[in-house]
Parts: sequence; C-alpha cells; structure tokens
Amino acid sequence: MKCLRTFVICGGLAVLYALPLFTLPGIGAIFLKIDTIPGESTDSDHKDWIEILSFSHGTSEPTPGTTGTGQGGRECIQDLSFTKFIDKSSPKLMLQCLKGTQLADATLVVTADDGSGTGAFYEYLTIKLIDVVVSSVANAGDSSSPDRPVESFAINFTKIEYSYTENDAAKTKTEVRWDFEQNQEY
Repeated sequence: MKCLRTFVICGGLAVLYALPLFTLPGIGAIFLKIDTIPGESTDSDHKDWIEILSFSHGTSEPTPGTTGTGQGGRECIQDLSFTKFIDKSSPKLMLQCLKGTQLADATLVVTADDGSGTGAFYEYLTIKLIDVVVSSVANAGDSSSPDRPVESFAINFTKIEYSYTENDAAKTKTEVRWDFEQNQEY
C-alpha cells in the first residue's frame, strides 16, 4: 500500500511538472521567401515559400584598440545561413550563386504556437534582407540515411529589417533596421 501511495504521489508530481511543457507556445515552422525563387510550401500563409529546417546569423562589433580586423571600426556582419531539404528551389539557388546576381529581397519568418490551444500560429520573428546575393550553396546526402538530402546555403545582403512580435493581445513589435553600406539605422 505504501508503494502504491508513493507511486501515485510521484506520478502526480511528474504530471504537474510536465504540464507547462504542454501549454507553453512552441516553434511552428520556418519559411523563407526569396525574390524570383519559389519554394514548395503549401502553408496557406506562406504558399510557395521555401521551408527551412534551420538558420543562423550573427553580427559583431570590433573591439576598440584591436588591429587587423580590416573593418575600419565598422560592425562585422555574417551572411544569413540556412539548411533545408533539397527541393524545387535548389537549382535556382545554385544558379543565383553561380551568377552572383543581386536580387531585391528575401524574408525569413519564424512561426510559433500562439498558446490559445486552437493550434493557431503567429509570426514572431521576421528578418527581411534587402539587396541580396546567394553567396554559397552546398548539398549533402547519405544513401544509408532515411532522410532526404539536405542543402545549406547563405545569403549576403546590404540592409536588414529585424522584427520580433510578442505573443500579447496587441502583438507588440520590436524592430530595428540597419544599412550596412551606410553603417547606420534607416
């Protein structure tokens, strides 16, 4: 009887500790729209966008007094890098990289569960890049893997608009815009 009571108490505590994991908003999907390069998304709000598995981006500021940065006191911006399954956008991404053609813009959107319990999602992170160039493309596959081959690619840009939307009633936005050629906000 004592073991049963201990089991019930421990089980109840485990449920209480795990409950927040099921009620917190989670990441939904990541989508990318690139000027003239359609993807295969069937999502009603992001139809023909490219479905992204992961992305990475960084910025750094040279430390005063350091030498050899080659930046002349300007910030160091990294290309925005992506990983996705190979899809119909792959040949066009490769071609754009080979040609080095500048495209008008690209927009990355990250969605999240809005926490309403209805399964609805909202766009909480939006990164818009302006004057973009596909700077690298790399494919990888493994015949022993059950997964489809993947592709990593990167985009260089001259301007960025970075926006975060809170999951509150007003959907409050925090936004920054930066022009790397002018080295200033715009």
